[in-house]
Amino acid sequence: MKKTVKKITALFIVCIIFTISVCQASAKSYLTLEGFQFLVNDDGVSATVYGYDNHTADVVVPSKLGSYNITAIGNYAFYENTSISVLSFIKAIHLEKIGFQSFYGCTGIKYLYIPECIKELSYGSFAN
Repeated sequence: MKKTVKKITALFIVCIIFTISVCQASAKSYLTLEGFQFLVNDDGVSATVYGYDNHTADVVVPSKLGSYNITAIGNYAFYENTSISVLSFIKAIHLEKIGFQSFYGCTGIKYLYIPECIKELSYGSFAN
């Protein structure tokens, strides 16, 4: 009986350690530059923007953040950011995708420029 309890306890501890290590390995650390939160894509040279913490009314998405080409705006990246009134992608020459509901609820936008380089505009990207 004591051996069974020890085995179960050891197995339980191993399971907890494994779960913690998997959770830590899968956690993503966002980088922040110029107010944009982003993750480097798997190719190591491009990035996806997932958030914005500057509270400026005029937002110009850049071509690069650091050395990474901005190729996508992630799902919900600017979700309900009502402080934005001007949104421009004019400098974002590598941008190909605007994700699902990226700008949902951004009701303050009065001016919007979307360049031809955008290949995918996901459902609800600019819905209110």
